Amino acid sequence: MAKRFLFFLTKSDLMEILQDVEKEISLQYIKGGSYSSNVLEEYDSLLEYKELGINKTGNHLGESFVVIEKSNKLVTRMVKLADDSIRYFVDQKENPDSIMLRPGGIFEEGYLICGEIGTISSGEESNRIFKVFQKHIKRRCKTTVGRFHVSEEAKKMYGTRRFITISVKQAMEYDLKAFYFENLKKCRRLAMKIFFIRGYAIYASEEELIPIMEKFQKSLEKNHDYIDYNYILSVAGLPYLVNEYGYDCFAKSLEKAQEEHKQIDPLLRGYFTLNQNLEQVNLLTQEEISRRTYRFLEKCKNQIN
Repeated sequence: MAKRFLFFLTKSDLMEILQDVEKEISLQYIKGGSYSSNVLEEYDSLLEYKELGINKTGNHLGESFVVIEKSNKLVTRMVKLADDSIRYFVDQKENPDSIMLRPGGIFEEGYLICGEIGTISSGEESNRIFKVFQKHIKRRCKTTVGRFHVSEEAKKMYGTRRFITISVKQAMEYDLKAFYFENLKKCRRLAMKIFFIRGYAIYASEEELIPIMEKFQKSLEKNHDYIDYNYILSVAGLPYLVNEYGYDCFAKSLEKAQEEHKQIDPLLRGYFTLNQNLEQVNLLTQEEISRRTYRFLEKCKNQIN
């Protein structure tokens, strides 16, 4: 399973963290992306990187480094393009012992871009590097806003810079948080409410989510709309929130939804679901849906009579 750890750090934070990490583990850093030759931008220490703490693109994904132990050799992916030119890609796909580091930093005068460590590998060495970075970043970040860890130095920039989670073109973070929260309060349909919860969870702490999910569980007891439950129990619904955040309030809500789902007539269950891309996937043919609908209506008639 892919792992991510998101943060807001200043240049001085990054320098101190790198010093501590590099005392503990011997690393090399290779600038991620596409190269026209196999000559790569490499650093024995990221403290040598002159633009550390500066984001040049205004985008969270702008600058990245593949980080591996010095005892390992980086493998590039050679790709032949349609025009017959060759590009060399530096990423994790051929380097399972690595992690990806996006330092983030200041963009222009008014923005602080979030940084990230992440890995798509379950390898022992990759996890070791990830945990060492995570440990030292956590020591400097006493504040969390949703999934984002904020250092004391970065907190001093509150009010003077926007804290960017994706791109400088995004809506302001707290405006977006308020948007999700306000729509959560207004929304009555549980299928829609679950997606507002997904958005709100990006910015909210577990403590902020607990009362929301307690109300959601009570709503589940009152509402047994079979269409809503197709969304709620899909991989994009409550299971996504449990896997992504691991909060107890999400796990309890999933258990409650699974329990209440059993009260829905079996003839109305499992018509469709959503995949991880929020796309509807039909689980039954139209003929089977028609047969089930007919049987359900007949069942209702018999109960009335």
